[in-house]
Amino acid sequence: MIQNVSIDHHTISGFGGFTEETVFIMPNKGATLLLGINGAGKTTVLNSIYYSLSNLISGFVPLRPKEIGISQSAVSIKRDKAEVFTYLSINDEIPANEIGYRLLKNGQVQIIGKDSNRIRKEFKDLFMDGILPLFRYFQSQKTIDNSTVTSIIYNKIEDRNTGYNQHYSKSILIQEVTSFLINQINIENQEKVDKNDFSVETPIGIYVRRTLRDFSSALYDGIVDVKVGESKYSTGQSIILTKNNKSFEFLQLSSGEQYVFSIVLELIFRIVTLNPNNPDFRATPGIVLIDEIEDHLHPKWQLTIIGALEMCFPNIQFIISTHSPLIASSVRNSNILPLSDFKVIPIEEIPNVYSGTADELLEKVLLSDVQISNFSTEKDEIYKLINLLKFDEAEKVLDELKTELGAYPQWIIDLEQRISFGKV
Repeated sequence: MIQNVSIDHHTISGFGGFTEETVFIMPNKGATLLLGINGAGKTTVLNSIYYSLSNLISGFVPLRPKEIGISQSAVSIKRDKAEVFTYLSINDEIPANEIGYRLLKNGQVQIIGKDSNRIRKEFKDLFMDGILPLFRYFQSQKTIDNSTVTSIIYNKIEDRNTGYNQHYSKSILIQEVTSFLINQINIENQEKVDKNDFSVETPIGIYVRRTLRDFSSALYDGIVDVKVGESKYSTGQSIILTKNNKSFEFLQLSSGEQYVFSIVLELIFRIVTLNPNNPDFRATPGIVLIDEIEDHLHPKWQLTIIGALEMCFPNIQFIISTHSPLIASSVRNSNILPLSDFKVIPIEEIPNVYSGTADELLEKVLLSDVQISNFSTEKDEIYKLINLLKFDEAEKVLDELKTELGAYPQWIIDLEQRISFGKV
């Protein structure tokens, strides 16, 4: 029985821009953050991990390497082949299990790794009877697909395989997922009526509500209830969230709210579908890859998103790529794998980024212009208002700039002090 599964370390050789063998050692606890500017190799690492994990479930889910961009072009032009090894720890086994694959220039894929065949068989046996781990890869340029999926209405869970369907998909199929969750809550409501007992709760209903409440409380105060009701904006029912004593349908939320809740809803959907009879859904093991998690996220949420995911899915290993200094400042150095030009930067060579300011991270880790010159127009406007003694107007512009920037570099602090002195 699989109680936990995680990647201990991962090696790449000749894959994409990684022309030489590169080793990625994952932290013992918490999310792994692949940090670097665009083009550093973050997505290549996630792609290589994804395909390695896909081989584990290839017995009942077809491999589609081209759909995640893994093709002949993934083999370095300087090498005849690309090799990827993933060292998988199952139930804290030591040493970790070696699985992997080899890509040849002719497009052929070979399964390699001394433990690959054994682990593939064990996973296939689990599909018949056992706890299935969750695997999901949320790629960059993610979209929320709100198209109606009328043919997929789950009154009961009949096929555990559904939990692995489209685990490579770029889109978050929110309509499919919400249809499933709505039906589960409706099943619970029907049981209340049948038993004439409104305290009745089903295990799935309890898990859905608890997870959504815990996740929302980690991001902001206000959501106190999750329920199902008739939609005012479309045919059928909708998940309704209570925020600041007001009720909102899912599609009324901001794009950032929709994005993060869609990820959580889909993970819930896959967890309860893979193991519908699991007595403890929160204990579901698995590995989730997320590319550029900062997409659509407000700066405040960038500081809390990783902690929120870890709290709601404590037995899932998250491997996340980002070039956001705010997200980087939310984890400890031991959880960061910094990349530059398809090479791993030794952790000793970067500053302690935990709780660091955004401008420090931009300068020392992501090598961006710490002055953030794109805001020179706004800065000039603030100086002009200060010189005209219009301190309230200057303060308003500065507040808007702080919200957009999501950081407090020294020049922001200097402007705040000048405005404060002027208003005295």
